[in-house]
Formats: sequence, C-alpha cells, structure tokens
Amino acid sequence: MNVWFRDRRFKEAEAKSIAADQAERQNQRDLAMALNYEAAEGFASVAISVPADHPNTRSDLAISAVVSFACAGRYDRAVQFARRMLAQQGMLSPRGRGELFKTLAEYEPLVTPTRFPTKPAPRHPHRMRGGVRDRFARVV
Repeated sequence: MNVWFRDRRFKEAEAKSIAADQAERQNQRDLAMALNYEAAEGFASVAISVPADHPNTRSDLAISAVVSFACAGRYDRAVQFARRMLAQQGMLSPRGRGELFKTLAEYEPLVTPTRFPTKPAPRHPHRMRGGVRDRFARVV
C-alpha cells in the first residue's frame, strides 16, 4: 500500500463511502447522497495532490471521485472533475484514462446545459443603415 492510501483524507473518504453504501441499503437516500458527495470531495482532494510519477494511484483516486460524485447525484461535478483530470496529459494510467473517458461519456448527457437569457433581436433590420444615411444627409 502506498502512502496516498494511508492519507487521512483518503481514509475519511473511504469511511464515508462505506457509510453511504450502508445508508443506501437502509433506504436513507438523502444521507447516502450527502455522504457520497463528501467522499467524492475527499477522493478528489487526494487525487489532485498525487504527483505525476504515480499514475495508477492518481487514476484510481480520480475514478473513485468521479463515481462518488455521480452517486451523490452531482453529475455536473463528476463531468467537471473527469475533464480536469483528463486535461493533465501523462498523469493518468492508460486504463485510468479509458475509464474516465467512459464515465465522461456516460455522465455528460445527464448534465443540463446552462442556458443564458437572451434578448429578442430588434425588429428594425435597417436601423443602422438609416442612422448612417441621416447623418450623411445632414453633412451634405
């Protein structure tokens, strides 16, 4: 076992993940989702701090974080974190990259796109042209 799996944050995240599974079995869905979210944050914080020379460990922790975010119902955070980890070239194992790409493809459709309010287009398509003509007519 390497040093990252003995990290306090990892141990807490693992305990919360186990507690979330128990809560799920006891039909305590809200508690399970909250515990999964806390576990995901813990796994993510450890995954980010693992150096590049440990790609297998980094991959395992990243996958755990992404899946825990999804179990918490936070597909937006799962997609965001998977993209963040995949953007770091050479820091994941080939198996880990493949798994993150699979989870990304699975969770991306579940994220609702952000819609920004729009204004309707003006009804006067020649408004600018008319203003230029008016200014030109005044000069001449």
